[in-house]
Amino acid sequence: MAALDLIADGDKKAKGSKSFLGGLLGGGGGDPDAACELYQRAINQQKLDKDFDSAFNTYMVKLIPCAEQGGLPEFQIANWYTEAGKT
Repeated sequence: MAALDLIADGDKKAKGSKSFLGGLLGGGGGDPDAACELYQRAINQQKLDKDFDSAFNTYMVKLIPCAEQGGLPEFQIANWYTEAGKT
């Protein structure tokens, strides 16, 4: 799967269901863990494609904000900042 497809899927997971029925049934919250996993896969694909600028942007614009909003551990977020700096 291409990196852009993974990012699009991650965006869908992060946003969750926007439907009225989904909101009533508690399905509107999104899944930050699943979204972060998809963003990580996209970053790995971008690195394999040697598209380091896109990998850096995906870290900074998609993965890290998603992790912060999802309440993931701070040490993990700090590690991603470090990894972003290496790209």
